[in-house]
Amino acid sequence: MGGPGSLKRVEGIEHIEDDDILGVSDKMLFYSKELKSSVENEQKAHNPFVIGKLDTESLKNFDFEAFQGYIRGAGEGDKDEEEEAARKMRINRRNFGRFFPKLNERSSLVTIPSMLVLSCNIIETLRLRSELLMALEQSGVLEGLYKRQTELMRKDSTIYLQEPFKFTKHHPDVVETLINFIDEGPASDIKVGLAINEFDESLRSSINLSDPECFKALILPLGLEELRAVLAYEVMNL
Repeated sequence: MGGPGSLKRVEGIEHIEDDDILGVSDKMLFYSKELKSSVENEQKAHNPFVIGKLDTESLKNFDFEAFQGYIRGAGEGDKDEEEEAARKMRINRRNFGRFFPKLNERSSLVTIPSMLVLSCNIIETLRLRSELLMALEQSGVLEGLYKRQTELMRKDSTIYLQEPFKFTKHHPDVVETLINFIDEGPASDIKVGLAINEFDESLRSSINLSDPECFKALILPLGLEELRAVLAYEVMNL
């Protein structure tokens, strides 16, 4: 692609367009039921990055410390080994069962929304995904027009993007190896060229629709609100 009329594809847009899950109703239903049943079984390894998208009360009741304790216990005081344990947890979000410990007690105070709510959230996720893809296409068209106009007028066509805001996500006394399970997510390490990147990249931490764990996060309360924020910021930047 390279002609005057061609549109430049957004980096990482394939992670939004992917229909491997959102295009198959049986998969959406299966992963929803798996999410709903996860807190009923104390023998299952819970993904804290998904649990981090629940309501505030559930976040207070969930034992995130058990997962942070895994990092500290892995190194037995050795800083390099603790950092390696933290790295494994970050890069293995999808295969979390291999590295995340199982809770010893049933998370009875963690409330997963009902199947009716999860089903409604799936429909809303589909709608928001469709509008986001439309906004990205419009953004590509407008960017192409802008660059073409600047070429005709012999002006500088450079588009300057702001650096993301530097939000303080940890208490200054907290060690660097600790993971922020609320702001980070299964897609934190994936590069997606969204406008929200100039505000706060953590808001797109679950936008990888080819990943079951991201799908689960998106249909939970906070995940859905983050998707709404990403769409609103993209539309605002048109």
